[in-house]
Parts: sequence; structure tokens; C-alpha cells
Amino acid sequence: MKNLNIISTIVAFFLVFIAATQKEDPSVSAPIFKENLSEYGFFEGKINEQRPVADVIPYTLNAPLFSDYAQKLRFVRLPKGATVAYNPDSVLQFPVGTSIIKT
Repeated sequence: MKNLNIISTIVAFFLVFIAATQKEDPSVSAPIFKENLSEYGFFEGKINEQRPVADVIPYTLNAPLFSDYAQKLRFVRLPKGATVAYNPDSVLQFPVGTSIIKT
């Protein structure tokens, strides 16, 4: 039990040390969120029809989780001129400013 407490203390110390030494990137500002979802302009026409605008791309999952027979629609919008980095050994690397939408 004593060894576990020592290990926990060492791990906590390193986590605090790492957090304290991280420098914020001054070129990245905090996001400004809009008050209403409709202000983002993801869809055109009646919102209940969920017709995405040209730069909002619908996608599906090849193995979606079961959620009590609820249907979900998924979309992604990349910042203008941006691309997604692909790495076969990792997750997709979306650029800052990407919107991932699920309804």
C-alpha cells in the first residue's frame, strides 16, 4: 500500500509538472460560440429537413453504436481551404476550426 501511495505521488507530480511547463500558443485564440445553432449555417431550407449546405459533408460510420433505434445523421465541415491529415496508424487529424455535427 505504501508503494502505491509513493507511485501515485510521483505520477501526480509529473502530471502537475507537465501541465505547468506547457506553453499556450498565442496564435490560437479561444473559440467564440454562437448563441443559436442555426447561426452556424450548417443547413439550408427548413432546419427539420437537415439539408446540408455545399461545404458540409455527410458521412456514416462503418460500425455505429446502438442507441435504441434512434437515427443519427452525421456531418463534417472543414475550415475553408483545409484538409484532413490521414495516418493509417492513428485517428484522423482534423484541422483547428473543424465542425463535427451529429443530429
